Amino acid sequence: MTLKIQTEKVLNNLRLFCAFSSQQPFKTEAQALQKRKIYSIFVDCRTGEFHISDSILDSEDLKQRSWKLIHILINDAKRIETSINIEVFSGESEEVFDCKDLDPLAYRVMTETFKILEMVALRSHTAQEMESVLSKLLENNDRLFKDTLTGKDLIHEAWHQVDRIGAEHLLKGYPEGTFIFRKDEYAALLEKQLCDQLDLPIKCITLTFNKSDDKIIDLTVVAKEGRYLFYDDDPELEEPSYPSIFDLLESLNISLKIPLLHAA
Repeated sequence: MTLKIQTEKVLNNLRLFCAFSSQQPFKTEAQALQKRKIYSIFVDCRTGEFHISDSILDSEDLKQRSWKLIHILINDAKRIETSINIEVFSGESEEVFDCKDLDPLAYRVMTETFKILEMVALRSHTAQEMESVLSKLLENNDRLFKDTLTGKDLIHEAWHQVDRIGAEHLLKGYPEGTFIFRKDEYAALLEKQLCDQLDLPIKCITLTFNKSDDKIIDLTVVAKEGRYLFYDDDPELEEPSYPSIFDLLESLNISLKIPLLHAA
């Protein structure tokens, strides 16, 4: 299944759902016997973006109705010739969730997200098979996405003006290899130091990404005279450098394949 998903918020929702669903067992023995799964996800009423952090339950945003809790129920097909069924309920009233309760942007994002999930469901007989179909769809989309980004400024497209805590919040729940660019205090100080020392226009930025076991890693990227390198405590900048940010990322042993783009 190949489908070019162009709305970044929709793509991020699908990635988050895919990562979240693959980690969720059946919640109860009854659900296991009935072959159905329930996923509880928060939706931003302003943007339509998914979030899975329980911290929202105690936040002011939830109290001010900025977030809605929804339950996505997936029933395995009863017969081999039929597909699985998806239902979405409000987390508060347990009634069928109505996207019209959302702001216009959130409504568009949510309807597109669930339209794609329903297309995936039509090609699946079990929740496990749906996870596999969705994963392959996202892999295909990532390949198309990388071709689209070639020639563009990836640093600009994946730039987020956040600190370390904000970066952890953004990346939480996304699969391994999801990354953003930002500038932390260390990168800002290092940039000034290198510019003064080398008398060259140096730029330092922070690459933050998800690693396995929910670890968030920071690396400092140095841009010097049209080439990119990872800073490794060498003030002379003699580490291996690369002609593009794409080449630099591919030099890592970790596969960084999912840039988390900033909102347009």
